Amino acid sequence: DVRVTEVVLGAAVGLDKKVPQPADVFGPEDTIYVSVVTEGRSSDTLLSALWMREGRVLGETSQSIAPDGSATSEFHVSKPGGFEAGEYEVEIRVEGQPVLKRRFTVR
Repeated sequence: DVRVTEVVLGAAVGLDKKVPQPADVFGPEDTIYVSVVTEGRSSDTLLSALWMREGRVLGETSQSIAPDGSATSEFHVSKPGGFEAGEYEVEIRVEGQPVLKRRFTVR
C-alpha cells in the first residue's frame, strides 16, 4: 500500500533525492530531475517515471522500492544534443498504474 504524496521537478537534486529549487521551465541542455515522495509500507513496489512529449513516450525509467513509511525516490532525463523547445510531461506510476503527472516546458 504505497501512495505518491509529492512530485517536484527541478534542474538538480540533493543527496536526499529532493529537488532544492523546484522549476517547470528548463533549457535544452538541462538534465531534468523529478523527486517523488511516497508514503506507505511495501517489501517490493515498482515506481516508474514516463517522460512524454505531445503524447509520445520519450523514455521510461523504473526502480523497485521497499519503503517503510515516507521515502523519496529520484528519476532524471537528459538528451545528448538537447531537448527540442516545447511542452513535456512526466507521469509517475506505481505498479504500472498512472498516479500523478507534472507538465514542464523546454525553452
